[in-house]
Amino acid sequence: MSTSGMMEGGAIIEYFKQLAENKKHSLIFSCYQADGTLGRRLLSGEKEINFGNLEKSDIVKVNMELYTMTGFSGHSNRNQLMNWIRHLDPSPKKIIVVHGESSKVIDLASSIHKNFKVETNAPRNLEVIRLK
Repeated sequence: MSTSGMMEGGAIIEYFKQLAENKKHSLIFSCYQADGTLGRRLLSGEKEINFGNLEKSDIVKVNMELYTMTGFSGHSNRNQLMNWIRHLDPSPKKIIVVHGESSKVIDLASSIHKNFKVETNAPRNLEVIRLK
């Protein structure tokens, strides 16, 4: 068991490197894997992962079994988030929505703005926001 959803950093990377080549090992995904992440690449069938750089490759062959379990989430759903915002006291002046699929993030930010008259922002990936 390891943290770091979508396999984008943390101890899971080192565990994966040590365990991936042995077909007796398994990896179970219990949450959503976004496009472009190592987790999604694995679930899409990539069998060789290069952890190296331009100067030196560090290729790990994926022979382990991969599974997906649905129904788990470490996140609140839309209704829970809207209810939480409704009960904030004092009400926030601005809300920045940063986690999820782009269309869902934009839709949530728009709904928050319409329902609570709060300034919202749904930045794109790698967009910089200055906080005051």
